[in-house]
Amino acid sequence: MKKSNEIEFKCHEHHLKMDIGEYIEKMKQYRDKNINSETCDKHNNKYFSYCFDCNKHLCEECVKIENHIYHYKLYLLEIKPNIKILY
Repeated sequence: MKKSNEIEFKCHEHHLKMDIGEYIEKMKQYRDKNINSETCDKHNNKYFSYCFDCNKHLCEECVKIENHIYHYKLYLLEIKPNIKILY
């Protein structure tokens, strides 16, 4: 049997196959510390929510101070896996 060097993604109606090397190259753009950080660089607090209108993470201070009151936000606590579910 021939080994495949492809990775496959399936999500609802989307189906994508690509070479693993190509996938790694595409993912290099997401190795930025600012993208992957869990802490707000303005207030040094953990992120509290994500604003879909601004496409950025917000800490509790950002939510209070900045102009996100009528924006569509997701609160990270609501989507964080329950410890009981993980075990």
